[in-house]
Amino acid sequence: MLNSAEKKLYIQLQYIHPANDGQDADFAALIDAVSAKINAGKDVRIILSQYQTSNGWLERLQAAGIALENVKIQNGVHNEGFVVDSKVVAIGSQNWSGDGVLRNRDASVIIENERAAKYYEQIFLHDWDNVARQSVR
Repeated sequence: MLNSAEKKLYIQLQYIHPANDGQDADFAALIDAVSAKINAGKDVRIILSQYQTSNGWLERLQAAGIALENVKIQNGVHNEGFVVDSKVVAIGSQNWSGDGVLRNRDASVIIENERAAKYYEQIFLHDWDNVARQSVR
């Protein structure tokens, strides 16, 4: 789904916790896919909760290839969702960590419906424009 984004990829998660070792290579591939979209000049926006700012997680995210200019912080976020090209939305409980993606039973449902995707995109953009704050100063 991430690789299918041709124009826009909007992500709102509680956190993204890159792994420190190679045991989570399959999870690292997801972060690499997001980084590739940023590097390709796509409209990639990521909203994460305030927990991403503790314990060096923002720096680890940047070291994993995610430009912090594409990241905003929103207090209290516990959403797990993605909107791709205003056509597809994924929502669920999928935390972005090695455990959340590879070992736990976190799950998301992908909805291939433009009306649903635009609904969630509108909410995401409201949060991006009005609630979240830039992660870098």
